[in-house]
Amino acid sequence: MSGLEELLKTLKFGHQVILQTFNRVRVNIRTTDILKPTIQQFQEIVLIHLAKQNDEMFEKLNACFQEDRQQIKMLEFLSVDLKDIKVKALTFFDRYGPDARQAVWRLPPQELSGFEKDMMARIKSEEEYLFPLLEQAVER
Repeated sequence: MSGLEELLKTLKFGHQVILQTFNRVRVNIRTTDILKPTIQQFQEIVLIHLAKQNDEMFEKLNACFQEDRQQIKMLEFLSVDLKDIKVKALTFFDRYGPDARQAVWRLPPQELSGFEKDMMARIKSEEEYLFPLLEQAVER
């Protein structure tokens, strides 16, 4: 199995885990003693998932599609969007993660909904655009 093929498999599995963890967070949003460790796991899952989409992956994909201007533009978009969602994730976890400095720790439902909306948009972009590019690169 090639590196990109393994990465594709890992990213697809990551989506399942992120969705399941969002559900666990949502269900336990009012139960702080359960929610805090769940948020810690969630932080690790999200940040590791986003970190797997690194410069090396984009370099390999850019090399693979160097003759296809449309695909290169899509990769540029995905790279910029990745940086944006990383900032949003880091901001969210800085406020509500396990190390957040709040007198009384709580996660407002609207904050979770906003972050979930952003992550769902990224997941949709990955599934609609990144995954097909990875599949095409694996086939080459």
